[in-house]
Amino acid sequence: MEFFYDLYAAIAETAADAASGGVAAIGVGTWRVFQYQDFDNTKPPTFDGFQDPIIAMRWLSNVDGCFFTCSCPADQKVKCTLNLLRSRAKDWWRLATSSYSTEQRVVVTWEQFYEMFRSRYVSLVERERLAQEYLDLRQGTENVTEITKMFMKRSMFSPEFATSEHAQMTRYFNMLKTGIRRFVSTQGYGSLLEMQEAARQHEIKIEL
Repeated sequence: MEFFYDLYAAIAETAADAASGGVAAIGVGTWRVFQYQDFDNTKPPTFDGFQDPIIAMRWLSNVDGCFFTCSCPADQKVKCTLNLLRSRAKDWWRLATSSYSTEQRVVVTWEQFYEMFRSRYVSLVERERLAQEYLDLRQGTENVTEITKMFMKRSMFSPEFATSEHAQMTRYFNMLKTGIRRFVSTQGYGSLLEMQEAARQHEIKIEL
């Protein structure tokens, strides 16, 4: 047992010496050190507090993707995220945590930050509105490219569809114009992307 304690202490000491302010994390079979530069290298987007629920949700999703790419440790996610806040967003966080002690600020988790952020920038009313728009969406004068963008932006607000590609494909199919839908129904597609590309290609043929 003493051997394992000694080994752990030696590894921890080595990691601390190498970190220079970084955080030790376990890699695949090796020890490595996480530093903010790892996160910054993924080119995470900043957020200035612009009040738009789609932009806000996309920002959260992009930041979460950066965490995955750089294997960001859970206890470093909020610290990294706070460096991305600008102007109004920075003011919001300062006000939102004004009653927190230093110790409370340090232990805020990514999940807590996520919910606090979403409550401020993606209100329940807006989420419900966009979810309903997703369900009601029908192709009118928009071309396939335009309606697909509208579809994808709103899909993140309907988790019952977002978690199932088959459900998304069904919703997308039902949204298309009758002529395009008739063509799409005769084909077999393995993914939503394939269906979207086929719909656009058929639309281009019709326009020629």
